[in-house]
Amino acid sequence: MGFDGERNKKALQWREYGQEFAERGDPYGHFFASWISLVIMGKDYLDHFDPGKRITGDREPLECLFKHEPDLILKTVRGGTLSEQRHRLAKRQAGQILRLQGSRPQEKAMLRDLARAWETGTFTGEHSLKVKNEGRHFIAEITEENVLLELF
Repeated sequence: MGFDGERNKKALQWREYGQEFAERGDPYGHFFASWISLVIMGKDYLDHFDPGKRITGDREPLECLFKHEPDLILKTVRGGTLSEQRHRLAKRQAGQILRLQGSRPQEKAMLRDLARAWETGTFTGEHSLKVKNEGRHFIAEITEENVLLELF
């Protein structure tokens, strides 16, 4: 594969920044630095697999990254370094971790599904399926990868 070495260095640099924030006990800095690293990697994947695609934001690179590396992303999310954040999310199963007053039922259902999956270790998608079965617009397939992508 012909990925961009300079872009890879930048992604790794942002990942290291994220680790530094985590070591200082700054979960927001950790999240945003890690987010930037993830988007940079996604842009690299997008340029490699779909070089003509028009990018309008972070969604297109993330979709490409999730399409080609779902197992790697889930392994990372389930990894030990994110356990505290998963625990915090799982404790807020009703969706209060994010102020979702203006959000659609879809986002609330997805957040509940992830919280439940990270509490029990099994993704069922029951809340998302309920919203989808009510006839509301929803992502095509309800999987942990797709729900995680939508939440991002």
